[in-house]
Amino acid sequence: MVSAQISDVGRVALSEPVGSGVERIEGQVVQKGDTAILLMVSEVRFLSGLSNKWQGQQLTLRALDVRSVSQRTFSRQRTVTAVIVGVLAAGALFTVGFTGLFSGGASRDTPADPPPVN
Repeated sequence: MVSAQISDVGRVALSEPVGSGVERIEGQVVQKGDTAILLMVSEVRFLSGLSNKWQGQQLTLRALDVRSVSQRTFSRQRTVTAVIVGVLAAGALFTVGFTGLFSGGASRDTPADPPPVN
């Protein structure tokens, strides 16, 4: 996933296909050339703070349209930590949920009083 910060020249050039005031475009690189990159767009962010989700439509960004490009990657350490915490939490919930079910303790139900005899 890459995030391209759009230049002033790019804002003007991209106003027709994307909209006015575009600040950043995020997506997957489909093709990279010397003068342009082709992106499969996932999100467009505007200077106003609004953003639009895209469904992978392709958009060509020329080198002069882009101020900077950064690549977003996932942290392996954070992903592994999240998985371990999730597994431990699920195990704890499973154990607590079934502890009373199979404990073999006596029932807490009390017998009903017999009906009165006349």
